[in-house]
Amino acid sequence: MKKFIKDNVEIIIAVVLIVIIAIAILGGGKIKDFFNRKPLGFSEESFIQLMQDRPEEQRKAFMDRIAVAKDLLAKNPNDTDAFEIIGFLHDTLGDKETAQKYYKEILKLKPESVVPLNNLANIYKDRGDFSEAEKLYLKITEVDASNIEAWRDLHDLYRYLYKSKEDQADDILLSGLGKNPDDPQILAMLATYYQDTGNKEEAIKYYERLVEVMPANEAAKKELQKLRGY
Repeated sequence: MKKFIKDNVEIIIAVVLIVIIAIAILGGGKIKDFFNRKPLGFSEESFIQLMQDRPEEQRKAFMDRIAVAKDLLAKNPNDTDAFEIIGFLHDTLGDKETAQKYYKEILKLKPESVVPLNNLANIYKDRGDFSEAEKLYLKITEVDASNIEAWRDLHDLYRYLYKSKEDQADDILLSGLGKNPDDPQILAMLATYYQDTGNKEEAIKYYERLVEVMPANEAAKKELQKLRGY
């Protein structure tokens, strides 16, 4: 035993350090939960039932994707690519509960994975759970500030759905612009928002910036002319 420890001291130290760091980050309870996790199951039979009313061509395409997922799971029962495939297909077929289960499983393994964060946020939004949707969209902007779609989703959420936070519809775009200076999509969203809400001065300001960034944008030029009154 002593000889084994002596011969493998570097490996033992590395393992101990990994465990200490993991406990510091996740906490002892979560470490235990992680190692006691059971692989997420998959019912091909229930999936086939979901596809009963789908066209033959679509059923074949979906089964091809499931075959890929099954191959991945055969090699690794916690393969996140497989979970993403299965979750997305259930999502597409309207089985949001199962899709949500797979998206959450991915996030346990890869907390900063943008695709399941976005897909799960969309499920919460469609369900009317705007607070949870907001948290996930914000998480995406923290993970990848250049993800313009996440800034757009937050803007639309505040503007059209999350009425108690309607006043943040432009604030979130301004935050996004701070992270992505002169991004034409955010500039266009700000210009349109201010135009629609009657803030002529701010609308002109952002249309002007948009035209500076995109001189060939004729639609923006026309809106700018209208706002200026000529």
